[in-house]
Amino acid sequence: MKFFTVDKIRMLGISGYLSYHEDEQSLNRAKEDFKSMGKDYDAVEKLNFIHYKPLMLEYLPDSLKNAANDESIIPSKIPSRNLLSEIDKWKLSVKNTWEETFCQYEEHYKSIEKFLPKNVIELNKQYNFHDTKLLAARNFEGNVFEIDLQCSEGFMDEGLYTLIFNGVKLIEVSDDFIGSWCN
Repeated sequence: MKFFTVDKIRMLGISGYLSYHEDEQSLNRAKEDFKSMGKDYDAVEKLNFIHYKPLMLEYLPDSLKNAANDESIIPSKIPSRNLLSEIDKWKLSVKNTWEETFCQYEEHYKSIEKFLPKNVIELNKQYNFHDTKLLAARNFEGNVFEIDLQCSEGFMDEGLYTLIFNGVKLIEVSDDFIGSWCN
């Protein structure tokens, strides 16, 4: 059962990206801070915008796509009140969807926890593999399955981890499993 889908994660990323300064003074301070570090705030924001624009055109409601096309939605500017209100409304819907998804995930986990081996429950409690990259997977003799994780960008200690699952009866792995990220 998929809860935290690529689409939901991308929308959450866009929502986080669409953050604006409260006023011109705050925006100018940010530009000065960047300048003191030898960086051009507007150039950095433009590169970020170039990265996010295709995603915005895919995931934003039609009412906001024009703002992505004409760049009035770029966070290096302060949008009009009407546009900001519409952005905030969309961001709230993303937040609500995310919270609902998390609740569904928690409910599902609680419903299956009693069927999980104790060491799997402890693994879930002890480690957080959020934002870790799946480097490799191996299936040995049909009942042992190993997954290598790169945790340098995760919420836990840096390093490589190998998860070994014994007694595996069924493995379903998508074509894009290797190279994907744990959420």
